[in-house]
Amino acid sequence: RENRCFDFAAWRDALIKIGWTSLESFDSLILMNDTCLGPLFDIEDIFNEMEKKEADFWGMTNNVEHIDRSTWPRKKIPSHLQSYFMCFPKKTFKKKIFQNFFKQIRDEKNVAAVIEKCEIGLSKTFKEAGMRYESYVNINDRFGRFKFQLAFLAPDLLLQAGSPFIK
Repeated sequence: RENRCFDFAAWRDALIKIGWTSLESFDSLILMNDTCLGPLFDIEDIFNEMEKKEADFWGMTNNVEHIDRSTWPRKKIPSHLQSYFMCFPKKTFKKKIFQNFFKQIRDEKNVAAVIEKCEIGLSKTFKEAGMRYESYVNINDRFGRFKFQLAFLAPDLLLQAGSPFIK
């Protein structure tokens, strides 16, 4: 398809084209965008560790709640899972809430709108529905409360924390 918008709309189109019923032949669904490099090493142990946590979905990194100081007025960014690598087990992608979330996604021309409506929106929507997410590299646990994009600005720390991907 023509590359006319960002990752979430491309994933929407792919999911619809593949079909919700066809997806059920898979154990999990990984959504990953082309802004990261990797995996730089074997990721089997990561999958084994994350499966033990029994989360409804997981990703490589989270973003902690913080105030975005680049906007005026200042904007509170809620904690959420970063979307460059996300894994959804079958129990999650079979749910109507998952399918409805992706069906309602619109083509966006602005990356900030995609982050707010889709990346933050996904974590918020699923959390409000009682679903739980985990991140492999939990920014709160491993680094304290970073107020910046660890995945973008500190790839060396991300690698040291065991992430097989850098952005």
